[in-house]
Amino acid sequence: MKDKSFSSIFASIYKYILILLTLIMFVIVGANVFARFILNSSLGWADELARFIFIWISFLGAVFAYTTDDHVGLNFVVAKIKSAKAQNIVKRIS
Repeated sequence: MKDKSFSSIFASIYKYILILLTLIMFVIVGANVFARFILNSSLGWADELARFIFIWISFLGAVFAYTTDDHVGLNFVVAKIKSAKAQNIVKRIS
């Protein structure tokens, strides 16, 4: 029972971090678009920061998808195993 609540707590934390990072990236890209087309001056750091935030969103999103059993690649491999006991062992190891 503790394991489920521990994993659900981390899933909630990941979800809120992903939402926050997405909003930050949206604001940064929006500010850069505004600066480029309205002010005719680009923010030099905005492209780099948006790229790094996007990378972190991708990695954390993969972890979140795995914890909620929505990760396509891992589910496909585990589903190919015939034995339910072997599937359970592979899930626990991963």
